[in-house]
Amino acid sequence: MGLCPVNGWVYKNLNDARRDFKPIALIGMFPLVLVESPGSRFSSLTDLVAYAKGHPGKINYGSGGGERVNWTVVWTSSVAAAS
Repeated sequence: MGLCPVNGWVYKNLNDARRDFKPIALIGMFPLVLVESPGSRFSSLTDLVAYAKGHPGKINYGSGGGERVNWTVVWTSSVAAAS
């Protein structure tokens, strides 16, 4: 559905994705993985979140882009209360 759920909050008079559309096929699945260099100090997501909480603004990330990746990072940061 992509941005369909978000668009309803931004634009008026749009289709309601749940009411006006129905799924007919799963085209693909896009798993996301978190990777790091072998010499990293982190051995788990818990370690990374703990470091981020103790060192605000010191964590950077890189990605190939796309809404799914960017929203996942934003969501993870908000859940972990780390920026």
